[in-house]
Amino acid sequence: MSKIIFSIFVGIWAIGQVSAQNIALGQWQTHLPYSNATSVALSQNNLYGSSEYAVFSYHLGDGSIKKYTKSEGLSDVGISTIAFDTLTRSLIIAYSNSNLDILQGGKVKNLPFIMKANILGGKGIKKIFAYQGIAWLATDFGIVELRLDKQEIGDTYYFSDSSTNFRVNEVWADDNYIFAATAKGVYRGKRDASINLVNFQNWQKYDETNGLSSDSFTSISGRNGKIFAASKSVIYQLEDDLWTPYYVMSSSSNIANIFKGEKRLIAVQTNRMSIIPDNGVPEDISGKYGIAMPLQVLENSDGRVFYADLYRSVMEYINPNNQSPILPNGPSRATSKGIDFLNNVTYVGSSPINASFHPTFNATGFYTCQDFFWTTYTSNNLPEIQGAYDIAVVKAVPEENLVLFGAHNTGLIEFSPQTKNVNFIKSFPNATSNMRLTAATKDIYGNVWFASAYSTQPLVCRKAGGEYLFFSSSLINNKLLNGIAIDDFQQVWISTIESGLVVFSYNGTLDDKTDDKFISYTSSPGNGGLPSNAINCVSVDLNGQIWIGSNQGVFTVPCPGAVFEKNCDAIQICVPRNDGTNFCDLLLETENVSSIAIDAANRKWFGTSNGIFLQSEDGYKNIHYFSQENSPLLSNKIRSLGIDPNSGDLFISTESGIISYRAEATANSSTKGKPYAYPNPVRPEYHGDIAIKNLPENGDVKVTDIAGRLVAEGKSLGSQFIWDGKDIQGNRVKTGIYYILSTSKDKKEKAITKIAFIH
Repeated sequence: MSKIIFSIFVGIWAIGQVSAQNIALGQWQTHLPYSNATSVALSQNNLYGSSEYAVFSYHLGDGSIKKYTKSEGLSDVGISTIAFDTLTRSLIIAYSNSNLDILQGGKVKNLPFIMKANILGGKGIKKIFAYQGIAWLATDFGIVELRLDKQEIGDTYYFSDSSTNFRVNEVWADDNYIFAATAKGVYRGKRDASINLVNFQNWQKYDETNGLSSDSFTSISGRNGKIFAASKSVIYQLEDDLWTPYYVMSSSSNIANIFKGEKRLIAVQTNRMSIIPDNGVPEDISGKYGIAMPLQVLENSDGRVFYADLYRSVMEYINPNNQSPILPNGPSRATSKGIDFLNNVTYVGSSPINASFHPTFNATGFYTCQDFFWTTYTSNNLPEIQGAYDIAVVKAVPEENLVLFGAHNTGLIEFSPQTKNVNFIKSFPNATSNMRLTAATKDIYGNVWFASAYSTQPLVCRKAGGEYLFFSSSLINNKLLNGIAIDDFQQVWISTIESGLVVFSYNGTLDDKTDDKFISYTSSPGNGGLPSNAINCVSVDLNGQIWIGSNQGVFTVPCPGAVFEKNCDAIQICVPRNDGTNFCDLLLETENVSSIAIDAANRKWFGTSNGIFLQSEDGYKNIHYFSQENSPLLSNKIRSLGIDPNSGDLFISTESGIISYRAEATANSSTKGKPYAYPNPVRPEYHGDIAIKNLPENGDVKVTDIAGRLVAEGKSLGSQFIWDGKDIQGNRVKTGIYYILSTSKDKKEKAITKIAFIH
């Protein structure tokens, strides 16, 4: 790639990024990849592109980019194809689950009819063709008409061979006919009110008498009365109701898509694009120029060519030696596992590994996110991590300015963000199995502890400075360990997938193993009393209480200091129903809890197979419940959670990608500077909450007017206070200056700032 093209590439990445400082409380931000492009569409001013996960627009004039995801109002994730109708200015978005959105005038209309329809066989939407206010959807069962002026489903045309529906791969239409390229040849339906196309018998099939076979035709396109269809590697042209071969591609692979422009026909295959002018010599551009897996190609009225490449993003083809990627910023893949933070940077592992920790040999490396700008580190830009697969464990070591990554089954990486130096430890001394690191935690001394699955060295301690120690016990040797935490007594809690927990104490002498102790903590009464031995995760809150996530909800251990005396069984929180009865329900008892995060206000975020629950400090009150049905959450299946201590952003790894939520609680830090309010000033059009940041930890907060009269009061969540802008009587405050005064619990720390209201 030339320097010129590279500079364009980087520039486009940077366009349209949302500053993390401008995110309001309660706002979501999706962090999805755009490199796996699936479809393109054109309007007068914009190119629209879709990846497998999201949609974006690219202004053809100034190059600005706008993203469209669930946090911007889309209904779903997983894009199959898109199209644009010029007459109604509608962007039609089809999802891989057959859900459908229409984006028109900045508003999204969801049409889930196909997704919910009871249709035998597949319901996938393959391609969309839009023309003069109507969109035709090529599906697994036929064609669906979409009336864009009314934003409703019109007629459905089932393509049926006896009792079985068959696939329509693409549709093209003009004022007179609808043409369909199908799995069983090419069909034509006349657009005439007197002809009922719902009756499949009224569709004309082109057969051998018309020059076509019943083979699968993958694409169809036309312009100004000229119609072309593609089967395998051959393009046919229709003239006087007779199809004849028009062009044979130089590669034998199937043609993925064709497009007829004003003066030329363009066809794409794997690693190849062919440009066939109406008059002149065809040009065959092979993959050595960067074409990988093009799925759809379009030509603008000004002759600019764009195509969606599954492996390379949306591309603008300029000439064989000059192709420019159009790629919004984001992580390079949707897969993720393991999240931690260092110096205002988020670090995320890229592994798609599941709860059983079977290796997937994913080599995507790891992602970083700073101010919502993502960078992906692989062996391409960080050669020292060559051979690191399935990075699923991430742990920051602020004292050494390091981030440690567990590459499951392949090693441990020590990474210096400042110098980009890498120490890749591929095996430990005397190890009898590969490192299969599954979890990590850090103690108050700067030591990092790792759980290693199916190992004779299952507990690994990286001492501050870099020395490694190894611990083993029959209680954890060769077992699937999946979680780890350190309590206030510096005891190590290790969770297993099927054998409860094991607690380890080194008795304050880390290098002396003669006084080490291990104890099992299981479902046996007096020895843990766990309601279930199937443990997924373990965490310690700000008060030193142990929180355990299982396949049967959440348990707590309120007295970890007495665990070795076998005098501290786990308890289940029973949340009162408050319905006039004395009944209560065990906390999340029917949920499979996969991840626990503790925020600066000591509240508990529980990631489950059914979304995210935020509970109060003691667990008795539900504050939020987020699912993919009631929020922009990408998937209900949560893989891991991480809370940025500075911004309060909750980063969420789901099965469908990464998303973050601007939460209310942030951690205090001496490096964060003076208190400030956001937004400030508060303008008339703003009616949301106001965040006052950098206050004393969990302190008392008072809001006064300039005369010193009390307006509002409360407590900060961590170092952040949330104010709704109303006075004690519940009325919105008047125009003026207001002071925020905060005092820490011990009265030793005070803070003051001010905020302006404008009406």
